[in-house]
Amino acid sequence: VEAFTALVDEKLTPLLRVSQYLEEKSYEQRTRASILRAVSFPMSLRVSSTERSAVQKEADARGLGRLPLPEVIARARRIYMQLDSRLQNSLGDFFFGREPTSFDACLFGHLAEAMADVHFVTVVPLYSS
Repeated sequence: VEAFTALVDEKLTPLLRVSQYLEEKSYEQRTRASILRAVSFPMSLRVSSTERSAVQKEADARGLGRLPLPEVIARARRIYMQLDSRLQNSLGDFFFGREPTSFDACLFGHLAEAMADVHFVTVVPLYSS
């Protein structure tokens, strides 16, 4: 459970953040717009730029900051494919059998956020499990 949770936290979530914050169109149309609606002016401007800067730093530290978006999506697709394969081989409806674990909840949360991303929404539905 911990290893799979780390996979989502350390691999998938940073890729999603690159799409949300560092791809210009996605950032302007969705991420920044959401922040500007949710946080009152003038703090909304500070929050959006601070968040974007933090994501850029983390992405740079992970070697993701300058990746072209198609490569970001391709990396996420490979991980989703591996997770889908693991779920198909499970002995139940959940990753580790018939009962949900904290990993199932972790992945559900990630997928809910990914489905709201303009780029990841095209990748996630490819997997049927």
